[in-house]
Amino acid sequence: MMSDVFPGGHKDPLQLGGTSVMLHIYSKNVDALWRRAVEAGAKVDTQLDDMFWGERYGQITDPFGHSWSMSMRIPMSRKQMNEQRAEAMKMFQQDEQADRGNSP
Repeated sequence: MMSDVFPGGHKDPLQLGGTSVMLHIYSKNVDALWRRAVEAGAKVDTQLDDMFWGERYGQITDPFGHSWSMSMRIPMSRKQMNEQRAEAMKMFQQDEQADRGNSP
C-alpha cells in the first residue's frame, strides 16, 4: 500500500534519500501510460524501449521519489528474440572483459 506522508507516520523516498523498492506495472498501452507519467513530472531513468526479452520496458522515478518500471508484451518471433538476446549478451561480455582488464 502507498499513502501520503503524514506526521509521525510514513516518510517519502525523498525524505529518506532513496528507495529500495521498484513498483512494476504491466499495461496494454505502455506508451500512453509512460507519456502520462512523464507529463505528470516523472523523471526518466531508463528510456522506454523494445527489449530483447520480448517486452517494451522502461523505468521512471515519480515526483515523490518512488521508482517504477512499466512494460507490455510485444510481438516477437523466437528467431528475433534469440538474435536480440545474442546481441545483448555480446554487450555484457564486452563489459565483463573490460572489467577484468581493469582489475589489479
